Formats: sequence, C-alpha cells, structure tokens
Amino acid sequence: MKKTISNSKEYLREYLKAKSLDSKTIDRRMKDLTIFEEYIGVEVDIRDIGESKLSDFAEYLNERISKTKGKLLSQKTKEMIWLSVKELFKCLYRNELILKNPIKDLSISFKGVKSLFYVFSEEEINLILDSMDITLDRGLRDRTIYEFIYGSGLRVSEVLKVTQNDIDLDRKLVMIRQSKFSKDRIVPINEFTKKLLIEYLSMMDLKSKEEKIFKLSQVTLGQRFREYLKSLKLYKERACLHSLRHSIATHLLCRGADVRYVQELLGHESIETTVIYTHTQYENIKKIYKSYHPRENDLFAEIDKKYLSDVEYLKKELTKE
Repeated sequence: MKKTISNSKEYLREYLKAKSLDSKTIDRRMKDLTIFEEYIGVEVDIRDIGESKLSDFAEYLNERISKTKGKLLSQKTKEMIWLSVKELFKCLYRNELILKNPIKDLSISFKGVKSLFYVFSEEEINLILDSMDITLDRGLRDRTIYEFIYGSGLRVSEVLKVTQNDIDLDRKLVMIRQSKFSKDRIVPINEFTKKLLIEYLSMMDLKSKEEKIFKLSQVTLGQRFREYLKSLKLYKERACLHSLRHSIATHLLCRGADVRYVQELLGHESIETTVIYTHTQYENIKKIYKSYHPRENDLFAEIDKKYLSDVEYLKKELTKE
C-alpha cells in the first residue's frame, strides 16, 4: 500500500498532540502540508521522496505567490511550511514507517526578510493608552486589557483566559495557564495595571472566581484596538493588538533587560524567538554610532598638521597671564 502524504497526516496529528501543541497550531500544520502535497502529488509514495525533491520544493516556496495576497510568501510563512514538512518526516521515521529521514540533514535557507509586527515607540504607547476614557465602563475595560497585555507581555489569547483566581494582587502576579505548548507561567503585574484591575473587578458582577474576567472575543478586541489607532492617526501596516507584546519586549531589551528574563516573561520556548526583538535595539545602536562616532559623523574631518598647529596656538592664548 502506498504511503501518501494524505494517509500520513493522522500519524502527524497524533505526534503533534503528544507534543502538547494546541488544536489551532495542529490545524495550521495540516494546512501547510496541503501545499507540500500539491507540489509533490497526491499519489506519490512518500518513501520515494529524497533530498533532491525536497530541495526542489524549497526552491518552489521561494517562488510561490500567495493566493490571498498576490505576492511572494514571507520568510516566516516559508519557514513554517518547511517546519510542518520536517515534522511529518520526523514523525514517520520515529514510527518506523520510512527507513530514512531525508530532510534531517538538509540545510535550507529561505529568501526574504522576516515580517515582524510593528513596534510602537514608548511615546506612541503612552498616547494610545492615555486616549482611553476610563470614566466609561468600556474605556476602563479596554484600558485594563491593553495595559495588561503591554505591562505583562501577554498574548491576546492569554489575557482573555485570565480568571480572578489567577490574579494575586497583593504580590502583583498573574498565573498564565495552559498557554502555548500547554505550559503555565507566572508573570508580574505593574502597579498601574494593578490599580486598573482593582477598579475594573469592582464593577464586574462575577459569579465565581473561576469565571473569565474579560467577556469579549479576540476579533472584537483587535477591532477596538484598530479603532483607537485610527482615531489617533497611528494605524499603519503590521500595527495591531499583538504589537503591544512586541513593543514591550523591544522596550525592555532596549533598556538593558537580560534577553533570558524577556524570554521567561513572554513564555518563549526558544531564546532564538526572543532574540528577534533585538533588531530594534541594533537599529538604535547604529543611529547613536552614526551620530556620535568621530569617523561616522557628517562633521568629521581628518586631523592634519594645520589643525594641530591651530590647537597649540589656542592653548597658548588661553594660558596667557
């Protein structure tokens, strides 16, 4: 019997479940495999796929046009599709359904720049958050949520799952339960977010401490945030609610926080994911370097004998009398 991509998917699904990936991530991996299947062919036996065919597929991804956006796939999209294919072969090899894993030692790099979410400046963050009228119930709710996301570096899905039981206001901590990779973590709450939470919870009629404290969907929350951005003329490409999380990561690193602390705060599985945020830090260093380094500054001129002679003359004039 042929071992096609289609009849191999269930092995991968079970393998990913065992890795504690959430259902949305697993569905995305299955969808990515459809692209691989379209390229390879639905009737091709997966045992006949070798390094050469996989290298060709990588080249195909570099040239593939997105059906929805009408342009080349982003680097991140290509890497995610490739990861799904790698997981498939790893899974089949571990289940002894193929004799060799052809993708294991294959080194592939994709073209393009990773598409990152927009990072707000600290001034923009203050402008956005201060624009919300906390004298209104909806304004207080929105401000509390957005301060929570930015202040504690939370994912949108994480903040919407928080219950009153998860929050320790005395110690200014919140327990994030069963997040990405089904892991729990404890993160701090800043003083201002604590005050907002106290005020917000006092107006909520919660029946149980196990009840979620925020009663709206990710879509609605994202739409509300875009409305605030548009009203402040801050709406731009890649600027969205998730940008708050990217922004606090960048701001902490730019202010000197250790990358491993930021990794723990954000709940990243790999430190390599956190290091991505240092791109803004490097840009700031480059600007400072260009502005102040004597050989990079636009006002720089070579020191010659005449310059040294003039300096000596000035020194003598200044020391007279």
